[in-house]
Amino acid sequence: MTTRPTKRFSLLELLLVVAIAAIFLGILIPVLKRGNDKAKELACINNLRNVSLAIQIYKTEFAVYPHGDLSVALGKYIQEGEGVLTCPATHALYDSYYVAREADDEDLYIIGCPCHGVVNYTPGKGTRTFQFGTVLHDDHAVAVGSDVTDGSLTFADGSQAKLKGTVKIVTSFRTAAGQLYTILRVLEASGKTEIEVDVTPGSKFEVVTPAAIAGVAGTQFRILVDYDKDGVPTTDLWVTDGKVKIVGRKGADNAETVVIEGDGKKDGKHHQKKAKKSLCQDDPMSTAVVTDLTAP
Repeated sequence: MTTRPTKRFSLLELLLVVAIAAIFLGILIPVLKRGNDKAKELACINNLRNVSLAIQIYKTEFAVYPHGDLSVALGKYIQEGEGVLTCPATHALYDSYYVAREADDEDLYIIGCPCHGVVNYTPGKGTRTFQFGTVLHDDHAVAVGSDVTDGSLTFADGSQAKLKGTVKIVTSFRTAAGQLYTILRVLEASGKTEIEVDVTPGSKFEVVTPAAIAGVAGTQFRILVDYDKDGVPTTDLWVTDGKVKIVGRKGADNAETVVIEGDGKKDGKHHQKKAKKSLCQDDPMSTAVVTDLTAP
């Protein structure tokens, strides 16, 4: 009985098969990654839609927007075990990018995810993706959502903020109307923080402190966040040019105060306006403080 010789692959043929497999993997892996990234983006958009709906339900029930830990405030409307309050990609809590105002303010709340460029804000048109503007920290690009310390921030519209301390870049995106909307947050753990801001006319810019929200459009001002001997945060604000609107932070501790100062020079004389307001000293839920200051 004759045995037929077994045919084996040559080394060249094996290398060819490996090369073809590597090419297919090189094509397939990026496609799968893009698909996975897109799935996480859609999940993030869906999360923020659910969170925004829960915020509106909370507002309907309590006549105010939630504040503090959203997992606590919205616990009865959202099952946190489903991961609705965190970004599917970074697992970061949406709380850091949530700002609530008084129910009678024209801009009520904003929440978003810098990883996916998703924002829900009022007055807006639901949860959508927006184009984030470029942000430079001392001439080096930084991502929206980053914490930055000291130095100078330059935004896509030319607005600038000089920092002494640490702030979080909550968002910097272009609205449907093309207006750049930027929010900086002074974190409670940041300690003494000073920000000098020069906002390009036509743009919207807000600084959120532990006690208040300073909102401007085309304004120059300086804001100082500090703490007194009892650890109570205070906010001092000097208006150099333009107009600043101060809104009390929802849920601010009943000991927190806001000190607002506007000063400038007119006809060679130094002018100063000062208003001191205690936020919710009697009721921590009543923080309706809205003040407009215009530099002389």
